[in-house]
Amino acid sequence: MYFNSQNATILSQLATAPSAPLTLFAPTDVAFSRLTDKEKEKLKDKETLSRVLTYHVVNQTMYHAGMYDFQKLTALSGDSILVEKGIGGTFVDDVKLTYFDITVTNGVIHKLAKVMFPPGV
Repeated sequence: MYFNSQNATILSQLATAPSAPLTLFAPTDVAFSRLTDKEKEKLKDKETLSRVLTYHVVNQTMYHAGMYDFQKLTALSGDSILVEKGIGGTFVDDVKLTYFDITVTNGVIHKLAKVMFPPGV
């Protein structure tokens, strides 16, 4: 449902030069399995899906150690993402990072406990 050939053009928005630094906040498989029927229905809309996907990507490499409490990041969607760090863990827009600092060729991936939805979606 989420990444079929019909939606391949959406993923092209995430294509960058191999050296462009990115941070991906990637929901886990469990996070996707916990989507409500209403959320799944929203993701069938191509524009909404595109905005949700790009809301999980920041156009710079942000390792966990470099993040700080109340830091605001700008997602590729143009929306702000708030980082909160504390005793309970690290959260981005109230979603807990379950694993962080997976280094990839052009950046870093952090795993999320939930799928994030931008404001107004």
